[in-house]
Amino acid sequence: MPDSAYCSECNNKYRVFDECPECLVKLQKPSINQKITGDKNQVIFVNGENTGSIHIGTQSEEPDQTTYIHRCYISPLKVGGIPVKSWWPIVAGGLGLLGSLARIISFISSGFNGVEQGVVPSTMNLTLYFGTIIVSMSLFTSGFMIQRKKHLKIPFLTFEVDKLGNIYRSKIVGKCGFCGHPVKLVNRNSETEIQCTYYPDQHRIAFEHAKLEDVGEDFIHHQQ
Repeated sequence: MPDSAYCSECNNKYRVFDECPECLVKLQKPSINQKITGDKNQVIFVNGENTGSIHIGTQSEEPDQTTYIHRCYISPLKVGGIPVKSWWPIVAGGLGLLGSLARIISFISSGFNGVEQGVVPSTMNLTLYFGTIIVSMSLFTSGFMIQRKKHLKIPFLTFEVDKLGNIYRSKIVGKCGFCGHPVKLVNRNSETEIQCTYYPDQHRIAFEHAKLEDVGEDFIHHQQ
């Protein structure tokens, strides 16, 4: 039997059917099924008919802004066919520094004696000794840094150390995750950074050498 309903404004009554007046069959409510087409989208089907898509949130995930880098060149450093170890520059620089200081002290001492005898000492040897001190200090400092950080970036050159302590010369390149332009390694405030070549001041991140594959193993892969 049909129920009745009334309007709250005019109080007119209307019949509400729960069956078809002509076929006398019970009426059914339309079924609603949801089909998920993605993490952020839903498509609604009513009685099997596609009513369109409903957009929830963003249409797609955030773009990948990861900066990917890799080695495009690897060459082991060797002296007489023997791989150069990371501690060699420390020892060589330390010995050179001590030897140069000893020569300078000896030179100054002999120079004073020469002045007393009327002989003016040559400044060429003294300049050479001081130059040797500068080179020795550079070797010592570079060896200490590459021993501690496992990499060393100087203008136009990059050196890396593998897990066996061997030194390699390498070139690291990549693509900026923000704009897609090439990146390069630079030194900034005594730290190495990955810097975009197109937006060097805006697009730069810290270089984390530990996230790269061991340079020795990477060299073997390059040879295969």
